[in-house]
Amino acid sequence: MNTLKDDVPAFPKHQDLIKPLEWSEAVCRCYCRQCGILREINNTQAIKLQNIAGQKIIGDIKDFYFVVSYCDYCQENELKIEIKKI
Repeated sequence: MNTLKDDVPAFPKHQDLIKPLEWSEAVCRCYCRQCGILREINNTQAIKLQNIAGQKIIGDIKDFYFVVSYCDYCQENELKIEIKKI
């Protein structure tokens, strides 16, 4: 499944999701469906996204990642957030 931009996959590659986190403050990753950026996020950002999504992660947050419809680098659209288990 691809987004409106056919060159941006709807989900990141599994091999990218299982790589060790590099940023010392990172707790998990967030993937943007509009531009394809997969970036590390900290606990504050993860809590904010959970609250917006109306979902709470049960278990180790490092076993999950967020999928957003756009990010800070994209032109704005309606924000949609999904939480996916790796």
